[in-house]
Parts: sequence; structure tokens; C-alpha cells
Amino acid sequence: MAQQTLGVGQEFWFPPYPQGASQALNASTFLMDASGEYVSLVLCAPMAGTIDKFGTFLAAVGNAPDNGLRFSMQGVDLSTGLPDGVVDQFATVASGSVTTGWLDPGAFDTSRTVTRGELFACVVDFPTFVAADSVTVQGMVLGGGGSFEGFPYGTSITGTKSAAAIPQIYLHYTDGGGLWVPASTQMWPYSSVATQTLDVDTTPDEIGLAFTLPYRATLDRVQIALNTVSAASNFDLVLYDSGGTPLATSSHDGDVTQVANVVRVFELLLASAVELTPGSLYRLIIKPSTTNNVNIQYGVVPSDLFAAAPGAGEFYLTQRTNAGAWTDFNNGSDGYRLPTIALGFSAGSDGAGGCGAGMLLRGVGQEEEDPQMLAGLGLSALGLGAALVASPRKFTRRKLFGRRDKT
Repeated sequence: MAQQTLGVGQEFWFPPYPQGASQALNASTFLMDASGEYVSLVLCAPMAGTIDKFGTFLAAVGNAPDNGLRFSMQGVDLSTGLPDGVVDQFATVASGSVTTGWLDPGAFDTSRTVTRGELFACVVDFPTFVAADSVTVQGMVLGGGGSFEGFPYGTSITGTKSAAAIPQIYLHYTDGGGLWVPASTQMWPYSSVATQTLDVDTTPDEIGLAFTLPYRATLDRVQIALNTVSAASNFDLVLYDSGGTPLATSSHDGDVTQVANVVRVFELLLASAVELTPGSLYRLIIKPSTTNNVNIQYGVVPSDLFAAAPGAGEFYLTQRTNAGAWTDFNNGSDGYRLPTIALGFSAGSDGAGGCGAGMLLRGVGQEEEDPQMLAGLGLSALGLGAALVASPRKFTRRKLFGRRDKT
């Protein structure tokens, strides 16, 4: 398969990097503590199929609701853009099971069959409010302070569209053996966001992204959410192959990159562009070169949403100490972590020389971010022969939809 080179500024990125400076979670906008209040997400179905439930994260439970917490799918009032108030399908989580963290209500009373692009609303509310009931649905915000009000969008309290955040709601399709799907590529399935501090004396002293690609592409640059704590926070950016051999190393001076001791997005060039082989494991690593701290951001993903994360489990956090063995956080439990790193590719395969049409189909939430890539390559999809894959490796198991449910 031939690679087609893109011009500078035409790179395509994966995972799709969230807008703004960094990812942050919201634990205040979607508070329900009065009669008639609800939280909803108005969206279009990302793909055709059968939805039997949706789940969300609860940031806080001030007082477990006496009559439980209801999850429902509803239509949308086209005159207001709000849920129409008619409960079409639902499930109610009993009071004693309403706790903070990821909450899967179980299958609804009936499933909803949707067409791709169908407009509907996911609603969380109290079936009957009792004084002191208090629950906060967790949201995701734009790190740069931008507005999430656009589409899809969240509503908070009674009929108020939220410009501050979007509720973290994930759909469960029964198709393909069962899979969780994000409502938007802006909404990463993080239960929490954390920062790892490292320098030459810490454990770990190297950390970054382990990844495998299903297609041939040339890695040129990266975007990373970093905090270089001081002007002396120098570090190297290293790309290793699966055997631990450095393929490209570039050094970065804290005097040039240090920004006010806060997390910012760094767009960094590799020392030289590297053509990556499909199916091979690589590690893109931050390696401090002084005793001054460098902090890197990552998210924690619950096991249910393993397949809904960008990279579908083939992109994950990796770390080591003193050039020892790598520790990978990809076990599909709460040990699955994803660093805030996006890869920028300057060339990709056009499928020429491969079998079939040279088309790569990715699962929902696994799309490449930059449509300029398609125009630059003159393609409708990135090439890998005629294979239908949603993520690298184990291609026959993943097929079109990404990693299936374990049950």
C-alpha cells in the first residue's frame, strides 16, 4: 500500500484531541435537588441499531433519592429543543444502588430501535421527588473555557441548556454482541482525570502512550497535555519500538516551554518523522532529564466503557522506572488509563496494492479528527485493504463495532 504525504498543516490526528487546553470534569452544573429538575442529553443516534439502556457517571450523591433515580429515553420538542417529557423507555435504579461513580441502570423496560441520525433525548430524573433528594450527574467541560452549547448539548435544572458542560452519557447498543458508544467524540469516558508527576528520581521516570495502528502511517508530531513546573523542567520526547529501541528522540527546554505552572497543550515535533508498521506496538514517552517535575495528564476509564475510549483499548498509558520493564494500564478495569496525548500523522496509506477498496472502517467514537486528511488523500477512508476493523490487533473479534461486551 502506498503512502500519500500531506502538506504541513494538513496532518490528521488520532485520538481526536478534545477542544481547549485540557480535559476537565464538572461536578456542579448538573445538580438535581428539587422537584421537577432533571438532567438530559439531546443528541442524534451515532449509528443505527437497538439501544437497550444508557449509563452515566454520578459526581455526588448528597442524599440518595427515596424513590430511586430514573433513566429514560424521550423524544425532543422541536419548538424548544428540550425533552418532550414523554417517557418512552426507562429503568429506575433503586435508592440503595444510587452511588457515586459509573452507574449502569440495567436494561430498560423496552429497547429503542434507532436510525442513524435520529433525534432523541436521554433523561435522568427523580420519578417522584422527596425533600432532601440530591444527585449530581458528572459532566465534561472544555479545558480552554469554551462553550459546549452546540450539538449535542446537555440541559440542567428545568429547561436550561448548559453552555458550561455536557453530561457524560453513554449509549448501550445490543448490536454486534453489545457495545457502549459515546454520544459525541468530545465526550471521553473518564470517571476521573489525574496528573502524574515525574522527574529523573521519581517512580515512574518515563510515562506516555502505548499504541498500535491498524494501518500504515507516518508519525510527525504529537499534542500532549503537560505541566512543566519550572524553567528547569527539561524533558525528552522519545518514540520507542516494541523492543525498546528509540526510533526518534527530541529534547525540550523548560525555559522555552514552561507556562505558568498549569496544564497546557504542547504540540511537539518528533526529531524526524517515522513511518509506523500496522500491528506493531509503539510507545510515545515523556522522559524528564532533570530533577525538576514534569506533570502529564491522564484519564481513568471504567471497564464497561473500555471500548468507548479513543483507541478502543489499543491506546493506553504505559510507564517504567530506571529503564526497567514497562507497566501497561490496559487491563479493562479501573486500571485502564489513557494519557492526554494525540498523534499527528503527516502521511497515510491510500490502500493501493492491497486487496479490495482499501477502506478502513472504525467504530463510533474512533473516528479520525481532521477531515482535511480525507481531502488531502482524496479518499473516503484510510486504507487497510478491505478489512473491517474498529481498532488494531484482534481484528476478527473487533470487526466493525469495537470491543464487544465481556458478558
